[in-house]
Amino acid sequence: MANLRKKVLGTVSGAVGDILFRAKNGKNYVGTRPLSFIPGKDEKSIVRRQRFALVTRLAKPINSIYKLKSLWKSVTPDGLSPYNQIVKVNYNNVQSDSIGDQVKLVPDIGFAVHINAFNVDQNRLRVTLNGITSSSGINPAIELHFQLAGVMHLSNPSDAENESHVFLRLLSDEITLVLNTEIDVTVNFFDQTSQLISQYQDRKAFLTLLTLDADKNVVNYSNTFFNS
Repeated sequence: MANLRKKVLGTVSGAVGDILFRAKNGKNYVGTRPLSFIPGKDEKSIVRRQRFALVTRLAKPINSIYKLKSLWKSVTPDGLSPYNQIVKVNYNNVQSDSIGDQVKLVPDIGFAVHINAFNVDQNRLRVTLNGITSSSGINPAIELHFQLAGVMHLSNPSDAENESHVFLRLLSDEITLVLNTEIDVTVNFFDQTSQLISQYQDRKAFLTLLTLDADKNVVNYSNTFFNS
């Protein structure tokens, strides 16, 4: 069994799939569980597996958006992947069957955004924000475009046979950035996505506003915000 020199989730014990975690003397150890291993059926073991499964599902669409992944890559310790880092940072915000409000799409606190309107239905997402001002630290000579990126969490399905939780990636078009001008962005959903969204009663979208240079690389980003 190998010793984990860098802790991903703090002190951790238990099993995920065929991977077995053990904590001893303040250190984490990881190895494969024996073929005869039977996962714990006590309540704590079940809740722990459910919690880990949910945070990994949340992390996948965040990691799938290249611009967000590039931000996490810049702060990820050697030996870990951006995906691992996203899981680590968001783990404490996830329970066995719920997602809290402190989802982190980006690795640090970005510039503030002020929401005027935030609407999500089965056909589209529309967000209206106050204009970005120069006090946000934006350099309009370099940051020429902006883009919304994020994740939608669908829960409380109308049909009990549907999955309890679904996560969808959200990405708007790239739009020319003009300071001190109201930002109005609409993301339209394809028919298949609209049909899926219509099957869930609770729809929560977590977003961040990215500013881009002439090569469409991320320069700055906002804090994560969501529809309440």
